[in-house]
Amino acid sequence: MPEGLPSHMYLLKTNKYGDKQWDNSFGFSTWYYLGYSVIQTSDGGYAIGGGRFVIGDINSGAPIVIKTDSAGNQQWFKNLGGPYVDDIAMVCPSEDDNILVGTVYTDYMTGDDPHSRINIVKLDIQGNIVWNKKYGSTRIGNYLLNIRCLSSGDILSCGFVYDIFPHIAGWMLKINNDGDSLWYREYDILAGSESMNNFYDILETSDNGIIACGYIHPVSPDSGTEDVWVIKVDSLGCEGPDDCWVGMEEKPEEEMTGKALEIYPNPAGRRLRVAGCGLRVAGG
Repeated sequence: MPEGLPSHMYLLKTNKYGDKQWDNSFGFSTWYYLGYSVIQTSDGGYAIGGGRFVIGDINSGAPIVIKTDSAGNQQWFKNLGGPYVDDIAMVCPSEDDNILVGTVYTDYMTGDDPHSRINIVKLDIQGNIVWNKKYGSTRIGNYLLNIRCLSSGDILSCGFVYDIFPHIAGWMLKINNDGDSLWYREYDILAGSESMNNFYDILETSDNGIIACGYIHPVSPDSGTEDVWVIKVDSLGCEGPDDCWVGMEEKPEEEMTGKALEIYPNPAGRRLRVAGCGLRVAGG
């Protein structure tokens, strides 16, 4: 929760030598503004993604987008948050000259903990919502940290989530230009129940694969130190042929008769506990 003095977003433009051409700030005296992402828009202006908070109010966090003209003067402001604390907004330019915004939307709180879904919004250049879609189930500690618009029109995003609390897994989501989900997968390199696997950035590679980076934080029984984490997957998010298996191992009918199928926790990410038959899920 932000404390202290209010702050403004700051936008600075330089020439190729680093000499300042102009700068501007955005915000109000009673708010705490944070800028995290900036793009040039199709009309020559700029869109800034970030968040704003009321000082001392934990339930005030909202993802915001500010649009400027080519000289950095504010044209419009968009708050994409809901009634509870949400997270920051990240932006990228879509192939159809619109603005894609990635964030999370909180459906409810338990104490100070938000339970959120991935939320991706397409805005036109005037700030009107073209579509606004949410993905996956409501999860505790769900964060979107970056979004990338591809030349194909598809959209990649990444972040991290408590898959089985308090274990944190990194996730990747790929959608098309209409906001339809193509695939979602979760990843970890540390399996300890309290270890962290965090993604902060994602890119498409020259072979149409995907590379993501972040950091890992081991907690016993995992050993080692907090380190940079880089992972390369194919265009479907698979680490290899054996890492994308999703299905059900067949059992003879007589083994299943009269047995209930239990799957928990629900909702679940990458890991499921199953009673009643053989089932395993990899990659979301």
